[in-house]
Amino acid sequence: MPRLLQAALAALLFLASGLSCDEKSPPGIEYVGDGGEPVELRLSSLTPEILLDLDIEPGPQTFVLDTGSPVNLADVGHYAVDIGVHRVGMIGLGLVFSNLPFVFEDFFDAWVPVSGLLGANVLKYFDWELNYPDRTITLWPEGFPARDADDAQVSFVLSGGGRYRLSNGDTLDVGATRHLVYVELEGRRILGLLDTGDRKSVVWERV
Repeated sequence: MPRLLQAALAALLFLASGLSCDEKSPPGIEYVGDGGEPVELRLSSLTPEILLDLDIEPGPQTFVLDTGSPVNLADVGHYAVDIGVHRVGMIGLGLVFSNLPFVFEDFFDAWVPVSGLLGANVLKYFDWELNYPDRTITLWPEGFPARDADDAQVSFVLSGGGRYRLSNGDTLDVGATRHLVYVELEGRRILGLLDTGDRKSVVWERV
């Protein structure tokens, strides 16, 4: 799938999805915790990586935080789980999740030092801050706290949706997860995909 805009263009990026929680988890996601605490991430080749515990062996593993992915992916080379869609618990991002859908697939080559991708289908339920200079990510289930009046606000479009097909024929329906923002390129205003899982900026030739 074409990728248009890499997230590291912004030194400090704030996104509010408009789907932040009240006292209970919003429809479609279950979790426990207050959030609001920065969680350390690592930048590897400019892509943010976080530690997640899927509550199955072998314990905490490194995942790419990929806003360009509409699904959560886990590599069967790192987990003794059959290819398919499985709902699992997850500890990470300062919260404890339950019943999260993960696509388990033979996804990465053996030499790749990550175990999967955490997609935007989790992030879309929260207000969240990705802080590249400090290398942290913070989720706010109750919405952003008061911000500095000088902070720039950038509108975005939540788009996409469809059906993800696995190698074994299983499918998973996905909703709108793609964060599209308007950027100006050589005097022309275009829509770009905010994709933290890509290391570079890419523009379609037709643009």
